This record gives sequence, structure tokens and C-alpha cells, in this order.
Amino acid sequence: SAYGENYNGNEKQCSEDSSVLRVLRGGAWNLIPSQLRSAFRFRDTPDSRYFNYGFRLSKITESNLLTNEFDLKNTKYALIIGISDYNNPEFNIRYASEDATDMYQYLLDVKGINFKNSVLMMNKNATKLAIESKLKFISENAQKDDLIFIYFNGHSAPPNKDGINAIVPYDAILPNKSKNKNVEEMVNDKINIWNSSILLSSIFDFFNKIDSHIIFVFDNSYTHVDFYNPSKYQKTTVIAATNYCE
Repeated sequence: SAYGENYNGNEKQCSEDSSVLRVLRGGAWNLIPSQLRSAFRFRDTPDSRYFNYGFRLSKITESNLLTNEFDLKNTKYALIIGISDYNNPEFNIRYASEDATDMYQYLLDVKGINFKNSVLMMNKNATKLAIESKLKFISENAQKDDLIFIYFNGHSAPPNKDGINAIVPYDAILPNKSKNKNVEEMVNDKINIWNSSILLSSIFDFFNKIDSHIIFVFDNSYTHVDFYNPSKYQKTTVIAATNYCE
């Protein structure tokens, strides 16, 4: 599609004009964290070639998880979260809620995920309590071999003292971006973010006692999941759109 500062559906239409700049969506492994999200847009001419243009495969999941054959036999749950507008507007980001909407619509229209078990949370509705309540509901209702799809597009917090990251909900306590803070103030800012966000390990813990198929997609920076034990979550696939994912 042709590149534009604002997208109103034009990004879904192919451009036949070879003279206009085309969209490059998503960052490469060698970019800074804020440019690694799939929501990041850049532009270049159609005939340009570069070593970090292209696609990268994160992980192959079970081949039938998102097929009609699987859908006919099992219950599906989807929690799609996109936060572009935060409680602290200094941290607003572009396209996160739009991408979440596209993902939600894709699951409904293309893959036939049952609507009553699918939830889209965006911006002010994606609070810590709301997200955790929905995760709890899914974990308490999902049965053996059901399919659970969790998608998050928004900010994430850097690792805490235990090396575990967190997703940042709408109502997290985010600092003011002042350049004149002392060490104590900066430490307190980090503590406030950690305490008001949702640790990735706690998200995994919601599902550690159920035998469902789970797909996590984290489209944010600093998605570091080295605590993830494949032998403990054998039916779990983790996909992250950053080079901080392990």
C-alpha cells in the first residue's frame, strides 16, 4: 500500500503506482525497541532492497490450531488488547488499538472464533483489573484441548529485580517524562510501573494448571520470557515482535 501519515483503510488497498513510497511495517532486529513493534511504519520505494527488509519466523506452532478442523471440535477463547491512549498521554502510541481491532476482526471473520468467547479491550477499557479478570475467567472455564489466543499491543515495562517484564495496562502509574530526576525518583518511577502493571509470569500462571492450547502474541518492546519453561507449557506458543524475546 502507499505510505501515509494517517491510515483510514488505505493500508488495506494495494497501490499500482510504482512512483509512490510504499509502507514498511514492523521493525528489524537491529532497530531500537520503540521501532520493533509490528505497528511501526516506515516507507521506501518499491524497488529498494536492504539486509533487514523481509520476514522472520519466530516459531512454528501446531499446524491445526487455527484451522476449521480444530474449530469444529473445541471451544475457542480470544483476548485481544490494544492500547494507544494511556492514562498518562505522554505515553500514547500510534496504531496499537487499530492493530488490535484488525486482529480481532481477523479471528472472527477468517478463522471463525466463536464471538461469545472473544473479547476486544482497547484504551481506557484495558485496565489492570479488567485484563486480569478476563484472564481469570478464561483460565477457569477453558477445558482440555480448547484454544486460547492472547494478543497484547501496547507498552511493556523493563525487567524487574527478578528479570521479569510486564505488560502495561491503561491505568498503570506512568512517570512524567522529566529530564531532571534524581536516582531515588527514577527508582520510584520503576517501582510504580512494576506494581501497577501485569507481570508476564503472572499471565502464564493463570494457565499453568489447564491442558489447553495457548498462543501468546506480544507486540511490544522488552518481551523477555526466559522464565518460560517449555516442558511446563508444552501446548503453549509464544510469539513476540521484538529482539528482546527469548
